[in-house]
Amino acid sequence: MRRFINVYAVLLWGIGLGLFISGFVLAAFPQKPSKMEIEEMARNLGMVYREEVVVYDSGSSDKDAGKGEEKSEKRDVPVAKGSSIEKSSVITVRVEPGLTLEQVGNLLAKEGVIENQESFVVLVQKMGLSDKLIAGTYTFKRGEDVSKIINALTSGKKEGS
Repeated sequence: MRRFINVYAVLLWGIGLGLFISGFVLAAFPQKPSKMEIEEMARNLGMVYREEVVVYDSGSSDKDAGKGEEKSEKRDVPVAKGSSIEKSSVITVRVEPGLTLEQVGNLLAKEGVIENQESFVVLVQKMGLSDKLIAGTYTFKRGEDVSKIINALTSGKKEGS
């Protein structure tokens, strides 16, 4: 009986020592996360690439608004490529990088996603999300709640949102 206890004591001691040493080795030499893992963690925190962010023109004067419109017209960037039919209940809208909040509001109003561009802009500004809009292709349902639209545009939930 005594020999039986000694065998198990040595076995348990060996397993414990092995776990201790392997834990020490793993703690001493941690693996670095891959680039894909870093990007995924950053997106979960709300970070995006610069190319994906819609620029917000914070100037509220008429001069600044006029300059912003002239710049966007000179660049000749396609403002929207929406595949929406008037009777369709699903609307696809492409928000290009570099568009201002007002331009995004105009685009959504023109495509029929929202009723009023001014109220959309004011609501986004009140929510403090003016600089959080993310460029991309979005799919909305006709008559969808404005808060859901803003959430999709700021979280980057693209097609199928």
